Amino acid sequence: MQETGSTPADPVLGTPRLVLRPMILEDSVPMHVLRSDPEATRCYGQDPHADLERTRDWVRAALEGRRMGSSITWAITLRQDGQVIGECCLWNIDGDSKRAELGYELLRIHWKRGLMAEALTAVLDHGFDEMGLGRVEANPLSTNIASRKVLLGLGFRHEGTLRRRHFFRGEYHDEDCYGLLREEWATRSKI
Repeated sequence: MQETGSTPADPVLGTPRLVLRPMILEDSVPMHVLRSDPEATRCYGQDPHADLERTRDWVRAALEGRRMGSSITWAITLRQDGQVIGECCLWNIDGDSKRAELGYELLRIHWKRGLMAEALTAVLDHGFDEMGLGRVEANPLSTNIASRKVLLGLGFRHEGTLRRRHFFRGEYHDEDCYGLLREEWATRSKI
């Protein structure tokens, strides 16, 4: 039996340059390129994956989150050739409060091209319009300037800083808290 984790209800999202499709176990190989990159993983305060099996375990956890209804993880692929270049997710989904957290990462060779903002626009449209979310949150490390720029460009508001919240490589790091409300997204997307 092939382990895909995909169900007929899993949404495929499209943008001009990208297709976001539900992540499958076979995405472990391209995701390992990203998750083993020390520069990329440093941005979110994690050590790089030392082997492919660790990345497979991470993908399996994402698939289990989808099965349990606590997350949706999309593989970000290039529309032109289907190459997996990253992932984005809505996780810590709280159906009672109609809230979720946004997560995302991209291969370094694709940074600074506007691709993540493009992908996250589709994810936010889906979250607010199809899932009925009222709020989406994101909590990057305070040192992750690129992530801050993406979030602010999408209309998120900085709501505070959690001081010394993340311990990584022998030192504490602050996390910034960002939030976006459905009404703010609806107003922004009409502009």
